[in-house]
Amino acid sequence: MVINNGHRDFVYAARSKMLKLRYICRLFAKELVLKNFIGIPPDQLLERLLELTLYTEENLRYSLVANRQREAGGVRVHRLQARVNVLASSV
Repeated sequence: MVINNGHRDFVYAARSKMLKLRYICRLFAKELVLKNFIGIPPDQLLERLLELTLYTEENLRYSLVANRQREAGGVRVHRLQARVNVLASSV
């Protein structure tokens, strides 16, 4: 995946670390959906993209909270990974 750091969306997102991370996650989700769901109608592609971005952002939030808890001496939490094969199996 290539990220164009001169693209206006990237420049806008680069204002904060969280915005930039979300932007890069969305780009990655777009690439995953385009590569894994070839030949699917556009409306279904958009549904898959939405599903994957929501899943990813929820797990990013969970990971950020877990990291804060670890830094504060909280409970140990396992990292979650988004799995595209789960989405692919539902097609």
